[in-house]
This record gives sequence, structure tokens and C-alpha cells, in this order.
Amino acid sequence: MSSILLREMTVECVVNPGLEKCYRLFKEFIGRGLVTLLVAECEISYEGRASSKLGRGERLIIFKPDGSLLVHRSWGYEPVNWQPSGSIVSSRMAKDSLIIRSARRNIKELIEIRVFKVKLLSGFKLVDKGEFVMYGTEEDMKRAIEIEPSLLEKGFRVTKLERKVRPGFIDVMGVDSQGRLTIVELKRETASRDAVIQLKKYLDSLKRELGVEAIRGILAAPRISKSALRLLRTLGLEYKPISLNKCLKVLKERRTTL
Repeated sequence: MSSILLREMTVECVVNPGLEKCYRLFKEFIGRGLVTLLVAECEISYEGRASSKLGRGERLIIFKPDGSLLVHRSWGYEPVNWQPSGSIVSSRMAKDSLIIRSARRNIKELIEIRVFKVKLLSGFKLVDKGEFVMYGTEEDMKRAIEIEPSLLEKGFRVTKLERKVRPGFIDVMGVDSQGRLTIVELKRETASRDAVIQLKKYLDSLKRELGVEAIRGILAAPRISKSALRLLRTLGLEYKPISLNKCLKVLKERRTTL
């Protein structure tokens, strides 16, 4: 099938180009600092802190002007391979393929993409000056619990936010309805085993510092993984589900009353 090159305003797109044509346009798009999108049959190898090889198949590959690279398969939201901003992109023709490399500047990490057939190559400028504001952060959760401690449990009273211990900072420290000292680790997304281990480290450190054994440890998050919940119970810790929407509602109501 012959290739078709479309040029319209800030978008340039070629469908079914040969490898030589793809190579020329790819170099041009990268050189001009365009967001470059490639749909191609390829195989991918990675060498760095570990190594991997992804066999031949069709993928969606995105190159951004800051040097970052994302390789996606036709399922899932996470890239199967990626490089961060600041990486260096290079390309060359081989006998039967187009080879594209992405190398990090200061760390020996290299992704090599061997392209055999290209379905689509597109380059475009994106104008994006919008401010990104994230709502529902762990900081929001802390402030909401400080305002309305019952978000965590009835009778809970906050005594301190960001309590320093040797391994880091306890998100929330307080006293429960029975007068027991309680520490809370907050997660805005699904709590993992790492979060459980982090909470345990904070709890053990505080016990040593205060010379007190009777301290509750609570992990609060919208959700928790099954493996994290099993570990939590094994360690004698607790899980409390907490709603981000309710936290944001508390903060919104506070702003409207000030």
C-alpha cells in the first residue's frame, strides 16, 4: 500500500510509509521538537539496571520533545517500556529495519527499538500552558482529618500533623476515643504492602522513642490490596477506608465558611 502524507496546520501524518521514508521524517520530526507518534511492528530491547526483550509485535510509541519515551501495547495503561525526560533519541537504517535508540544521559540505560513495518508516523506541536492543580492529595486528606477527625473514626482527636520520627514523617498523630495514642499513614490511592511496611517502621520508631508499647497503627486509604491487608493484620495494624470525596467536601465547606 502506498504512503499518504497529510500536512495540516500543526499536524503532519504519514500512513504506511516505507522504512526509508519513515527514517527521514522521523529524524525531521525529532529535530524540530515535535511530539512524534509511531505505530509500528517492532521488537524492543532494554539494557540498564536490568535487561529485557519484547518480541516482535505492533506497538504505539510516543516520543516527546523533552526526550521522554513511552511504548504501549494494545492493552493496559502503563507503558511496557519507557525513558524519562532528558533522554537522547537517535536513529539509523539497518539492512532490513529502522533502529531507534533512546539513551539516558547520566545513567547507563538504553532502549533499542527495531522497526520492521510502519503503519503510521505523525508529528505535531502541542500548545499547553494550562496550570495543573491536583485535588485529593494526601495533604488534602491530612487537612480534612484535622478539621473533621471523625472522617477516620468516631471520637478520634488529632494532636499533630507531620510528626518527625527517624524513618520519616507520620502523617497524622492523635488519640482515639479510649485515650490510646494513635498514628495514621495516609494513601490517596490503593494502599500496598510498601505502605504497610512504612507504617510499621514509623510505629516501631515511635515506640522506641517514647518507650511506649500501646500505640495503634492505622493505614487509611480509599482501597487496600489483598496482600497488604493480610500483612497488616499479621503485624497487628489496622485499615480504615477513607473517602477522598468526603475529604474534599470537608475542605470545600471550610472554605465557604471562612
